[in-house]
Amino acid sequence: MNNENTEEKNNSKEKLENNLENSKKQKSITKRIFGVIGKTIAWVIIILLIAILIRVLVFKKYDVFGYRFYLIGSGSMEPTINVGDAVVVKESENINEGDIIAFQEDNMVIVHRVNKIYTEGEKKLYQTKGDNNNIEDGGLREKQDILGKLEYRVPNASNVITFIKNHMIILIIIIAIIIIGILVKGLIL
Repeated sequence: MNNENTEEKNNSKEKLENNLENSKKQKSITKRIFGVIGKTIAWVIIILLIAILIRVLVFKKYDVFGYRFYLIGSGSMEPTINVGDAVVVKESENINEGDIIAFQEDNMVIVHRVNKIYTEGEKKLYQTKGDNNNIEDGGLREKQDILGKLEYRVPNASNVITFIKNHMIILIIIIAIIIIGILVKGLIL
């Protein structure tokens, strides 16, 4: 009977050890899977950010996924939007009085509020005015002049963007070193 109890205990202990070993293997596999998924997501984000930076800063293409980014250089919209802020606008078919829009005028982008909307047949015309201005803007905006409607304001973004522009080569070298380091580490492990 003692031998049977000893055998049962040994079998039970063996089963427990096997279960623990299988559990460790399962955790290890799960950990590896999440590691691969995490690295893949990180790479996608890094590549996407680099592509966006290059598109905006090098090629001066300000639309990314339908959004456009502009730095504010005048105080015409203060205190709503300040000098040095960045705004993000997106094309919109639904523009109402009170909306803040970006529009093209004489090779300049202006960000002002829609003060009034006039209808001329089926055509809509938009009167704009800066919040900090005493008078309305001259002329009326047509739909094709409007680049987009304000989606977001990023306070004091010009400092960061100016730094990035002035140090673009250094940032690209640092990013390249990080990517090479990650690749080498991945190849060694």
